[in-house]
Amino acid sequence: MLGGEGRAEDGAGSPYNEPVFRERSLLHAQQIGMHPRSFAGTHGAPPMGMAYAGVAAFADPESFRKLMDANRWWFALAQCSDGTYDYQPNRDNAGYGGDSRRTISAVVAFLLSLERKNLALSGR
Repeated sequence: MLGGEGRAEDGAGSPYNEPVFRERSLLHAQQIGMHPRSFAGTHGAPPMGMAYAGVAAFADPESFRKLMDANRWWFALAQCSDGTYDYQPNRDNAGYGGDSRRTISAVVAFLLSLERKNLALSGR
């Protein structure tokens, strides 16, 4: 989704060149920007819902900013005193073990890295 001809940094999240896909990507991003408080309530599959919403909103810088600003509290609550991030499960169905937090913690890091374009994959 972030590669090819229609890269997200070009203002569209679609790899397809047709204008209809760019228009749909931007409409989707703007819809997320209009309802940014629904972000942390993706009941049932928070990692998928939050990652998808963040990437989709990233197609429109104004909508992405609205999403991030409206959910600043959520990111602040995920930050640990040592500067790392560890998401605490809420009403999702992922359980309460360390493995249930690992995926969503990675989503937090991913979303925070989008604007900076500084995501580093370690292969661990």
